[in-house]
Amino acid sequence: MALNISALLVYWLGSLVAYLGSERQKILVMPLNKTRAWTTFVATQIIAFVMLTQTHHWLQVTILLLVLTMLIWITLALVVPYFPKNRNIFFMGTITAVLIAIIGGAYVV
Repeated sequence: MALNISALLVYWLGSLVAYLGSERQKILVMPLNKTRAWTTFVATQIIAFVMLTQTHHWLQVTILLLVLTMLIWITLALVVPYFPKNRNIFFMGTITAVLIAIIGGAYVV
């Protein structure tokens, strides 16, 4: 369970950094360096993949990470512009990742 939560938090952080590397992001005043943001995203994706393959089949992990990428980026793209003054998106995403791991358990993660 702790491994799943750790992997999801690492993956959430990497997805958030990739979003913050975009010119259209609304969280930071200036976007992060695009090369570093995408390098961080790829590194965290690999780390999360390795962590999750310790307890799950590689195909299940691949599908899970693909779905999580879509979920995180769509959520960031839809939520952040409508709440521009709310800057605690990192905290809300962390809570969401932990809840997904706890509620879903072996069925989701």
